Amino acid sequence: MLFGNYRFICQLTADTVLPPYKGSTIRGILGRSIKKTVCIFKKQDCDSCLLKQNCLYSAFFENSSSPPFVLEPPLTEKTDFSKDDLLEFNLILFGEITKELPYVIYALKEGKLPVGKSKEAKLNLKEVKKDNRTIYSEAENKIYTENLYSELKIPDFGKKENTKIRLHLITPLRVKFRNRLTEELPFHILIRTVLRRIHNVFYNYGKEEPKYNYRELIKKAESVKIVESNTKWFDWKRYSSRQEKAMFMGGITGSVVYEGELGEFIPLIKLCEILHLGKQTSFGLGKIKIEEVA
Repeated sequence: MLFGNYRFICQLTADTVLPPYKGSTIRGILGRSIKKTVCIFKKQDCDSCLLKQNCLYSAFFENSSSPPFVLEPPLTEKTDFSKDDLLEFNLILFGEITKELPYVIYALKEGKLPVGKSKEAKLNLKEVKKDNRTIYSEAENKIYTENLYSELKIPDFGKKENTKIRLHLITPLRVKFRNRLTEELPFHILIRTVLRRIHNVFYNYGKEEPKYNYRELIKKAESVKIVESNTKWFDWKRYSSRQEKAMFMGGITGSVVYEGELGEFIPLIKLCEILHLGKQTSFGLGKIKIEEVA
């Protein structure tokens, strides 16, 4: 599967106030900028648009089941920003949409939309990087299109061994089990979520579908125990302009330590450090990091 992880470096043009969690703000800027620059029928509903199947905005934002991107907003909870402050975020793209990166860069460069509580504050795109290589810079006003994307493969299983890992939930993780959001994360629920995420992304945007024995893997995962849990529920509220109402999008944050025969699961979990986990990954939710514990 094609994928790319891109670092966008922007500069604020005026003082402004941003929310503590900035995923919704950045996603909103991205969406409105793309629609502003590519949409021909701006007042028409996307569902009835003749060009929907070939529209960059539709490809990004009208696929509710599995969007082809993940946002990683800045993790600072700072809210007061001054003119010329930098605002940086990562945009991770999956599948053929990675080839459209130049249009995304152009949209953010030309968007010039208000950000935060100030109508004067806008994001001025300064630079875009991939693996510390500059793809775009304001100074050169040029997009380098060589090696824009990489190949992401479905991993093999790790060694079948007893081990201990700590799972860090860096941004809120929204996971449903038996149709309800869960505030706990037993290992079998984690693995169900990992398998579902890998399947959805590769099924929708890759050329192959994981051939896992899901029933067997979940049964194995049920034997892994939690030996330490430091989690809490983080309630995050955003305003949906489409639905014209405030929405709560809380999730689990903190860390969990697991111990047991989980060695073979490690490559799958590591893959989800890139893919993220759970619901609303396009807002930056579900960012995880694992470390092996001695």
